Amino acid sequence: MTQRLKEVILASLFLFPPLVMTMLLFGLMNFYGDFDPITGFFIFVIIYFFITSYLLLATRYSKKLSLYLGFLTTPGQNQITLEKRKDVQKNYILENISEGICAVNAEGNIIFYNQKFYKKFIKPWKISSHQNLSVDVIFQNHEDLKQAFHRVYRLQNNETIRQVKHHHKGRDLYFDVTISSAIKDVDNFTSAIGVFHDVTEKRLTELMRANFVANISHEIRTPLTFILGFTEVLENKMEQQHVIEVATLKPFLKPIIHNAHKLKKLFSDLLTLSLIESERKIFKSTTSLQELFDQQIHFLSANYPQKEIHVTKKILHDNLYVDRELFQQVLSNLIDNSLKYSLGTLVEICLEATLEPDLQKVLITISDNNPALPDFELERIFERFYRLDSARSANQGSGIGLSIVKQIMTKHSGRAFAKNEGGKTYFCLSLPVPKTL
Repeated sequence: MTQRLKEVILASLFLFPPLVMTMLLFGLMNFYGDFDPITGFFIFVIIYFFITSYLLLATRYSKKLSLYLGFLTTPGQNQITLEKRKDVQKNYILENISEGICAVNAEGNIIFYNQKFYKKFIKPWKISSHQNLSVDVIFQNHEDLKQAFHRVYRLQNNETIRQVKHHHKGRDLYFDVTISSAIKDVDNFTSAIGVFHDVTEKRLTELMRANFVANISHEIRTPLTFILGFTEVLENKMEQQHVIEVATLKPFLKPIIHNAHKLKKLFSDLLTLSLIESERKIFKSTTSLQELFDQQIHFLSANYPQKEIHVTKKILHDNLYVDRELFQQVLSNLIDNSLKYSLGTLVEICLEATLEPDLQKVLITISDNNPALPDFELERIFERFYRLDSARSANQGSGIGLSIVKQIMTKHSGRAFAKNEGGKTYFCLSLPVPKTL
């Protein structure tokens, strides 16, 4: 069947329904009133015109007209439509790729980019869409990237730059950037294409691992140095004196025992942190917050006999659905910090527990009478091995306790955070409330 015959058939199919509808309406009108041939012809044409126009408008606005008339286009027009569809599909794929992508021409202007690239590199400069996006402007803080794009375009080679540091919205991001040359046959068009793979999480993990090794080495080496030093002194004294009095031994044994306990606590915290971060399942049950809190106050007060502890409680929501053993660790770490870092002998600890406004979470706050922490430290105190200024207290912990608190709360689908109000620092625990409670 020829293309012309197809067009005639499809045009007839499209025009046939209005013709049938017009004949039916005209027949009904002629049944109830007699028309002379000329009047009848004009009425027939007018009815047919309105019905056909209505169908054309309806199919146009419902996007169905293309189904009727698509076959009436020429092969060239079909090819253009197909090319446009392919371009739309390509753009859709590029916009949904997780990496940022951009293309740079011979003049050093960015001629294409996807949304991932725009949000991280173009949007912060607040450049309008009609301006030329030059690599010299967009990468003005990245001289290595500018030079790499120019080299790739000039030499028609490929380059990879590892861990490019880019400051975005107050934090540092890291990218592995691969730049490749691309040549299109049409008009010998050439461009340099850059793919920006976000490796921030990988970089932060590497930094955390490096810091962990450095910190744990320091934490272990310091008490071991004390233990070895005092042990060697004792050994020398034993060589000089065959009999050593108890009074002579005590000043040397006390720091040895203290540092041995410090090492034991460090390894215990590390083991706890490792278990929490593992895939170990937690076992939740309904638990009384007041009961757990009172237990920890009783246990920990024995470690600080010189402290006078006053406790205030305002518990409006007592029942928690938590892993009892893990939540004991949370309360123990927070209370122990209040006692350890207190500046005087009097320690006032306040516990509050209320439902949040949405009634979906319980908010627990623990505060004491110590001065508020500096605001800049509130963001970091839950980091692993982060410790406060030594001027705050002579007692220095391992810097793991609050990290354990954070991980346990995350394990319970909750969160731990700190805030300053009224000259005090409040340590806050937010936990979801099961519907059954």
